[in-house]
Amino acid sequence: LLQGISGYYARRHIVLGNNEVFANVFRQQGGGSPFLRFISDKGNLSGLEGNISTLEGNLSGLEGNFSSLENGFSTLQENVSGLEDDISTLEARDRAIMDVVAMVEPSVVQIFVDLGGGDIGAGSGAIITSSGHVLTNRHVVDGAFAMIVILMDGTVYDATLTALHNTRDIAIIEIVSSRTDFPAAVLGSSADVTVGETVVAIGFPYPFTIEGPATFTAGIVSAFRTDLGFDYIQTDAAVNPGNSGGPLVNLKGEVIGINTRGALVLAVVDEARIFPAGLNYAIPIDAVLPILPEVQ
Repeated sequence: LLQGISGYYARRHIVLGNNEVFANVFRQQGGGSPFLRFISDKGNLSGLEGNISTLEGNLSGLEGNFSSLENGFSTLQENVSGLEDDISTLEARDRAIMDVVAMVEPSVVQIFVDLGGGDIGAGSGAIITSSGHVLTNRHVVDGAFAMIVILMDGTVYDATLTALHNTRDIAIIEIVSSRTDFPAAVLGSSADVTVGETVVAIGFPYPFTIEGPATFTAGIVSAFRTDLGFDYIQTDAAVNPGNSGGPLVNLKGEVIGINTRGALVLAVVDEARIFPAGLNYAIPIDAVLPILPEVQ
């Protein structure tokens, strides 16, 4: 009976949360009664559930990190794809410019003129008919006593003046030859030109010590400009002295203008003339068309 009463009070103390009594009774009973073992097992189960819950939280966080990593990789793939597209576009542009070089170079000539008194002038031009008419600038050939043209293959021909424009810096000369198979450039229309369009300027820049093939410089159409009362195609393609009279072409290889000059002097500092950079003018080919019937 005493043992029963003692056991009763021991269990009552356990219910009341007396941990020390619980521990003593649990030890005294060698593992305790089934009720005590149930209480102990339930506590262990709660701890296990807590551990599982923590593990599930960690797993959920890991899944979130993996999802973020997948999104980052997807974005990287999109960036790489965009970069590849940009590279393809640049390569296509490069190929187009190389095609223009191959297409137009045979029709571009270098012009030397005898101005008298030992003065020699030079410029560039584009063959526009198979019989040897060459389009160039008026200031290249005006006042010349004699002139020669040099083709891409180095062949030299005499040339004569055929036409001068009354107001524009345009002239046409003719190669003295019986040939009828000169490589003529294809004339486009400056009305189809748009700002931002890629263009190529071609010619033979000074000084005379620069020998060999024509120079090709690429740029864009920067604007359509009216200067000194005349309309021009403005481009940032480099146009140097000696390039005057050379063609400005689009990526189809069509002549859309005649390179004439850079912008006028911006300023004079200590007797040195300063020119704007990347600001060059070409006469629109549509301004040339009215005088072409004279040479057909």
